Order: sequence, then structure tokens, then C-alpha cells
Amino acid sequence: MPQVYPVPARDVLTISTIGVPRSTGTITIQLYNYAGQIIKSDNMQPGGVHSLQVSTLVKGQYILRLIGKNGFASSHPVLVQ
Repeated sequence: MPQVYPVPARDVLTISTIGVPRSTGTITIQLYNYAGQIIKSDNMQPGGVHSLQVSTLVKGQYILRLIGKNGFASSHPVLVQ
């Protein structure tokens, strides 16, 4: 299961997919505001760690979605301070 930290985040949000099978393929990272708009998007490989810059975002609540192959999907609440 992916891990997202720290929450709350100030500058950088770290996303760890260590333990996610490589068969998941490239993972799409999408950060949504509460209006449902994608405000950041990136890609990462399973089994790794990725940093997402959040220092320029307005303080508030967001939803981070991770989407891969074979039905892999994971959602995480994120608080930016």
C-alpha cells in the first residue's frame, strides 16, 4: 500500500510505493483540489519514492490519487499548511 507523508505538508509531499508490485506499471499521480480540479500531475515507478512540490499551493485540503495498471488505484487526503 502506498504511503504519503508528511501530513500536513508544507514544502514537499513524499509518496512511497515501496511494496507496490512492478506489474502495476507506471503510476500516475494526480493532486485534486476540493472543486475536483487536477492541480498537479506527475508519474512515478512502483517500488520507489517520489517528491511532489506543494510549497506554491494555497493552504488547504487536497486529494492525492495514484492510478496504475491492473485496477490499481489509491486515494489519500492531503493537508497543505
